[in-house]
Amino acid sequence: MTISTTIHSQQQTGHGQIGNAAAGDFWQVLAHVAKRVGVMLQVARERRQLAKLDRHQLRDLGLDADVTLYEAQRPFWDIPQARRF
Repeated sequence: MTISTTIHSQQQTGHGQIGNAAAGDFWQVLAHVAKRVGVMLQVARERRQLAKLDRHQLRDLGLDADVTLYEAQRPFWDIPQARRF
């Protein structure tokens, strides 16, 4: 039996449906991971920008320098609760 005959046979009997569902789940998981990595990268970019601001700029924004320094030093995978999904 060739591969194409096996696939055709599975399509007729419905035995290939589990594989299709698993493939759909894979793409959903992959999309979720890609979205999460995108958020991580955005947070890391924002933290780098925050670290570049001086005390006067932070004060103008109403931010405390010590809290800002702590936030800027957090690792990229440490996403704030409000940004998680």
